[in-house]
Amino acid sequence: MIKYRNYKYGDEKLIIKLYKKVFKKELTVQNWQWKYNTFPEAEKFIFLAFDKLRCVGQYALIPYKLNSYGETIQALLSLDSMVDPDYQGRRIFTELIKYARKELINLKDPLITFINENTIHVYTKKFNWKYLGNIPVYCRPLSLRQLRNANKILYFLLKPFSLIINYISSQKKDISLHQIKIFDEVIERKCINNNKFYSIGRTKEFLNWRYIQSPQDYQCFKIMYKGSLIGYCVIRIEEKFGLKFAWIMDLFIHDEFDNFFQNVLNEISLRYFFKSDFITSLLPNKYYKKYYVRAVFFEIPQFLFPHKFYFCATKIQSNQKNICKLENWYMTWSLNDAI
Repeated sequence: MIKYRNYKYGDEKLIIKLYKKVFKKELTVQNWQWKYNTFPEAEKFIFLAFDKLRCVGQYALIPYKLNSYGETIQALLSLDSMVDPDYQGRRIFTELIKYARKELINLKDPLITFINENTIHVYTKKFNWKYLGNIPVYCRPLSLRQLRNANKILYFLLKPFSLIINYISSQKKDISLHQIKIFDEVIERKCINNNKFYSIGRTKEFLNWRYIQSPQDYQCFKIMYKGSLIGYCVIRIEEKFGLKFAWIMDLFIHDEFDNFFQNVLNEISLRYFFKSDFITSLLPNKYYKKYYVRAVFFEIPQFLFPHKFYFCATKIQSNQKNICKLENWYMTWSLNDAI
């Protein structure tokens, strides 16, 4: 008989074991502790399913602050939802969500999540989450050094375009990147929120937790225009498919400097030209598409990059009326590192 209960100290060992079985990859204790324990305002909304001493399912919610058109609101992120493959098809995940709702009966905060193909129907059809839509991935060729070894034909086809693109965009536009080791009050004050969209709440506590304290290796930069701070960006270098990618994990530019978005993309690309084969980014919002096109970033077709970003939200009892429309969001990879 399956029993449901809240997390207890020490359960992380069983959760990590389940994670490896479900996702076929390691989740270290260090990574688990960072994700669930180190964010100052986090509480543990972790709900587990057990078959005797065996953990067979998890539904977890982590508190996050969201920006709502310049106003900070409290929200919850659903992450690492999973059911043991041996127990799938037995309504365990459905019962986990029901159990969580009973425990959080007075919850009024909106919830957001990235989920996979296996659970989207449970979220959307049974529990009134709304699938907001697929978020396009944009890409620009850089040095292509490793592509030359992996696929010479594709290398010689793309190399002329890469050289032309990066030569044209190499003209300096008074934009510079300054690497930082911590997000401070000045960055928070300049970049905390965007008045046009929903987005993550960019407090210095969140940014330092998300990038500086993370077990993953991120490179963080202040974006300067003629000596003035106008935003920040976070880059992660990763090898995938035998190639090196520079992922733009997070990018924020103050509203009044939107016209420099193209120049910032060019500056980031030039900085990583010799370090990566390609540079990629989610399209934060359709509003910014023109800047990606001008910086010669191409949308990657689904058949070439089949990863689907099932981004969902639910209002619960929240009065955030427009939260379930993708066009109202400024979205980066900051909340989804599973690329």
